[in-house]
Amino acid sequence: MSHVKDLTGQKFGRLQVIKRDTRPNKKGCAKWYCQCECGAIISVIGYDLIRGHTNSCGCYHKEQASKFLTMLKSKNKNYHKTKTKAYRCWNGMMRRCYVPKTAFFEHYGGRGIKVCNRWHTFQNFLDDMGEPGEKDTLDRIDCNGDYSPSNCRWATMKQQASNRRSTIKISHNGKVYSLKQFAQAYDLPYYYVRAFLP
Repeated sequence: MSHVKDLTGQKFGRLQVIKRDTRPNKKGCAKWYCQCECGAIISVIGYDLIRGHTNSCGCYHKEQASKFLTMLKSKNKNYHKTKTKAYRCWNGMMRRCYVPKTAFFEHYGGRGIKVCNRWHTFQNFLDDMGEPGEKDTLDRIDCNGDYSPSNCRWATMKQQASNRRSTIKISHNGKVYSLKQFAQAYDLPYYYVRAFLP
């Protein structure tokens, strides 16, 4: 054991070595009890102290992470909103229209669907649309039109399904219905309405 260099009293970063830890690690390396500047006491392998691999109880890294997060928040005023449903919908909208590698891009940006200039800023989108309901999704009223305040709404999946390009529409008395909407409006069986279409 005499070949082990005595580190007692030495300081490495924020760690002050107190005494030898009599329990070596699994590989037989000497360990040392150290007190951190924050008051915590930990056991550290001597090699890690000497090489600078460990220089605090972990508080240094936590402080750096906290500083980085604070800086990130200060630079991005919308940071606290990035986990909201409205932000996720906005981000998805932008990606569908402008990022070719995004799933379904060919149905949006790939066929010329754009986002109005005002909505390239999230806060403007939020100001115009407000927060969505729990079951709401972002829907374009004219599915061939761009994303803009006049052509978008928060809608349920059921409403969106009725507004797809592939949905068969019926015009009657100045109104446009999907097959299901027409059947419900006139209390008719869906299969009955479908059977009379070419």
